[in-house]
This record gives sequence, structure tokens and C-alpha cells, in this order.
Amino acid sequence: MFWKIQKKRYAQDDYVVKLYVVPVSSETGEDKAAGKAECYSVPYSEEERFLPGAILDEEQLGEVRQLQQECDAMRRVLYALTYGDRTEKEIKRTMRSKWHFSRETADRIVQRLTDAGLIDEKRSIVELGWTGIERLYSRKRILAKAYERGFTDEAIQYLRQGLEKVDFVPICREAALVRIGHRDGDDLGSEELDSIRASLYRAGFTESEIRQALEDLDLDEVIIGEEDYYLLFESK
Repeated sequence: MFWKIQKKRYAQDDYVVKLYVVPVSSETGEDKAAGKAECYSVPYSEEERFLPGAILDEEQLGEVRQLQQECDAMRRVLYALTYGDRTEKEIKRTMRSKWHFSRETADRIVQRLTDAGLIDEKRSIVELGWTGIERLYSRKRILAKAYERGFTDEAIQYLRQGLEKVDFVPICREAALVRIGHRDGDDLGSEELDSIRASLYRAGFTESEIRQALEDLDLDEVIIGEEDYYLLFESK
């Protein structure tokens, strides 16, 4: 069985070309065979391989169908990325478990998006770190979030190095103030302090950070600003 590329049309999408193929009875493509015309999408980068009038055999049509699947996968992933950054692991997991694409297709799509800079785990993990500090998370909790989302070991090490330069005592103190309603620390009883201490410990702050934070709750400490935080992650 053979198929003839009847025509191709440039789609509104920036990266696909639509191929219209009809079944033919011979390799010359002169006689039509029974069957309906079919339409497939292929990336622009592949369009020169599929010109109108070309004859496709079973293997070549199978390749076109694989390219169609990759176009569908790319469209879905790009749409998902409009809602926020994703890690490589998150994208692959969604593609395989939710959208039921093959492992090979998921690997190819992720590699193409990484090469294009649309998946950048270092950028994403810096955003995760800053968001965690804004929400008064401890170093331990921020790192746990990074592991939970499936960042690569390289990206997590990049985050860890940046967080080592952050003083979490004022962050811990602000978290304590939130828990006590911004009252002066001198107004708290021992039971209340013990309860706050336990809460901060469960949140991942170290004993040293908690001790220093609770020593002077009446001090107005300024948490590190966004501009300074991003400087911690500048490439050497």
C-alpha cells in the first residue's frame, strides 16, 4: 500500500505544516486506491522531506504518524507551560500518565524544549526559592519542595548553594511574629513560646535559628529583598 501527498498547507500554528495524503495502488501514484484522504501535521523543520506529489510507503507513513503525535504532544506541553514553569520530570510524568504518550516521545519533546530554553530548571528553581522566602519557608522546606517537584540534582545543588548565603533567622522571626499576631515577645507566656517553638521546628527551621529568632521578637528585622536574593544565584 502506498500514499501520495496530495497537498500541504501551512497551519496557523507557528511550528506545523499539514499534509493531505491519499491512498494509491502503485508506487507511481497514478491510480487511486480505495480509502479516504488523511491529514497529518508535521513540524516545519521536516516539511522539505514531504513535498506535494511524493509517494510514501508504509514505513514512511508510519514516520509521518509519529511526527503527528509529536506535534500533538508539543502543542499540549506549550499550552501547559503558559500556566507556569515545569520541571523535566513533571512534564514527562504528565505526558506519559495523563496524556499517554510514549517514553520516547516525552524524551524528545522535553529535549527540544530544553534546547529552546523553554524548560530552564535553574531559572525555575530560583523562582521556587524566592517564592519560598516570600512565604516564610525554612531552608529545609524549600529544598523539600524542590525534591517534590522533581528538579534535577544539578538544579537542587544550585539552589542549595544559594540558600547557604541566606540568613534564615529574620525569616524565622517573621514566621514567629505571624504565629503570635505581631505582639511583643515580652507579652508571651512560656507555654505560648513553647507552642511557637514547636510550630517553627515542624516548619523546618533549625534549633539555632529558632533560638535566635525568639530572643528578640520586638526587633524590626528586614527580610532579604528580591534583588539581593537573585544576586545569590548569579553564575560565576
